[in-house]
Order: sequence, then C-alpha cells, then structure tokens
Amino acid sequence: MSAATLAAGGLIGCGSGGSESASKGSAIIVAQSGTAAQKASALGEAAGKRRGTHKLPKVTIGLVQVAGQSEVAKNAENSLVLAAKQLGWTTKVCDGQGDPVKMNTCLVSLTSQNVKAAFTLAIEPSIIGAGLKLAKQKGIPVFSYGAPVAESPLFTGVYAPSFKAAGVALGKWAGKEYGAKAKTLLRLTFPGPAYVDRDSGFLEGLADAGVPGASWTASKNIDTKDLLGSAKTNTATLLQQHPNADVIYNSYEATLAGQIQATDQKFGSKQYPDRPAAITFGGALENQQDIRSGKFQASSWTNIEGGAYVALDSAARVLTGEQANPSLAGSYELEGFPVYTYKVLDKANIATAVTDGKPNPDNDFVSFFNAMWRTEYGE
Repeated sequence: MSAATLAAGGLIGCGSGGSESASKGSAIIVAQSGTAAQKASALGEAAGKRRGTHKLPKVTIGLVQVAGQSEVAKNAENSLVLAAKQLGWTTKVCDGQGDPVKMNTCLVSLTSQNVKAAFTLAIEPSIIGAGLKLAKQKGIPVFSYGAPVAESPLFTGVYAPSFKAAGVALGKWAGKEYGAKAKTLLRLTFPGPAYVDRDSGFLEGLADAGVPGASWTASKNIDTKDLLGSAKTNTATLLQQHPNADVIYNSYEATLAGQIQATDQKFGSKQYPDRPAAITFGGALENQQDIRSGKFQASSWTNIEGGAYVALDSAARVLTGEQANPSLAGSYELEGFPVYTYKVLDKANIATAVTDGKPNPDNDFVSFFNAMWRTEYGE
C-alpha cells in the first residue's frame, strides 16, 4: 500500500471496523457557550430563514473511514456521526483500515445497505473508483471531506480546508518569530499535491512576514512505505549535513515521532535555541504534547471537522431537491459564515487555545449549523 495515495493531513493510520458510535475518549469540537454561541446561532437562524423551510427525510447514510485508529481521522468520523444525528440521520461506518482495497470494498458494501448518501474521509477517487461508479449507478450521492482530494465527477461535492492556507499561517508565524535568523531551513516533505501546497504556502507566509526570497536549504522526501523510519533517517542525515540548522519544517504530522527520535539522538535533552526549532502541522494530542515539552515550537492547525458539517448540509440540500454546496477550499463561507479556522499553536498560546484536548475554532460553526438546520428542517 502507498500511503501517498490516501489524501491526508495526518489522517492515515491502521484501524479496525466500526458502526455508528462516537468514541468517548475522542476530542471533538462541540458547540461553544456564551456570546460566541449566541452570535453563531443567530447567524444560523437567519441563514435558515433565508433558505426557507424544507421537509428533510429521515435516512441512513454511510461513511467510509480512511483509518479508524488515527486520532485525527476518528475525530473527523465522530464529528460527522454526531452532526448527522442533529439531522435525524443514522450513520453506518465502514473502516478502510488504511488499506485501499478495503476502502473500495467498504463503499461497494454501503451501496447495498440502503444508504441514501455516502461520505468518504480523505480518500482519493482513484482508490474507490468501482464504489463511486456503483453509487452513481444507484443514484447515491457521494461527498468527500477531511482533506483535499483530486476532483472527480463521481463526487457530488468535496469539502476540505486549504492546506496552502495552513502553510501560509505557519510561514507568517515563523517569519515573525525568527525573521532573518532562520537562514537554514531544513524540510521533511511528503509526496502529493496537498503537501506541495503546504510547502509553497509556508514560503509565501514567510515572504508576507518580511522574509522575502526564503528557500529550502535542504529537503528530504518521506518514504510512503516507511513513514517513521524514513523520517528518523532523513532527519539524521539533514542534521549531519547541517548541524547548525535554524529550523526543521515537517509537512506531514504523522511522522513527528521519527523526527524527534533523530533530533534527540543528535542534541540529547537540549531545548531550542540549543537545537533547531521544529515546526509542523496538526492539532492532535501528540502535537499538543510535543509543543508543551519543547520538542516542537509550533504547529499549524485547521478544523477539518468543518468539512463534515458542510458535506452533511450539502447532502441534506440534495435530498430535499436543492443544489449541492459548491466544492471550495480555503476561506470557505457558507451563507456568509466562515467555516474554517487557520491557527498556529505554540507554547505561548497552547493553554488558552485548547479546550478539553481540542483546539478552539475562531467561529462556532457547530452552533451555526445546528441553528440553521433547526430553522430550515425543524427540530
């Protein structure tokens, strides 16, 4: 299996099968309270009134999970399951366990289980082609969410944040934090267009922050067949070649453990600035622990769960005879409401930027969608 074929900001891992459930230990984004919730709910109610009332059928939907044992992927799954309950829908989940063959088998299987819409979590259409074609033949709309994937006419909609915008946010942070001091930029990167977007966005963000003309001093590609092992080996090689490096940038958050092992072997218990600064992406518990311990200085996070709500909303519109939501990434707004947050976590803000193990979005999209759906479809 090639991990590069699974779209993914850290969504890949091994998993086990599942059915409708939300893991109690998972850190998922829920509705906020106070002024933020009131404001988002008011905007959602207004959006629902603009749309008008519709009778929403109570249906069963299907989800093809990319890798259920991944913390990020499980959170994205649980967000969809819980949001679907707000619409009165039941969700059948089939775990692809990081195996492309199983992912396609899952989608094929779901099409025979009387689902009225199907969702795929960060899976490239080339992997599930047979399942997508079968769903099309049976009139079952399929929606992708979680991470950017290739466009396909077999998807009714693709809803994911912009990986480039996440890179820009991290670049701006690094430019402000290190400025011209970051002369030696080492890069661990991952094959795939989404990661190229992160990389280019990072350099763009540096330029925006007043560090023009920045480029990678040296780069190594992570081996898709040996994620942690290659991250460790490549980090050791880069540090041997550039022992006085200022910053190590890692575009793929599923490989942080390998990078840390190699850096610790080189520098022992030393902390930045006596070892290179380390920056990456994601907001999982591992990212948070690495920031608190000083192993990483920053991590760029975005709420991929927002895509679950946009995808569900799109399915509801299709099932009530309306047009699907546009497949857009980046600064996605639905009915004028900004769905995605791009936030850099660091040691200075980690205590206030995270609640119950989950980074806080800038806008309470959960309250917005819940209020919009109550107004449009009833309680």
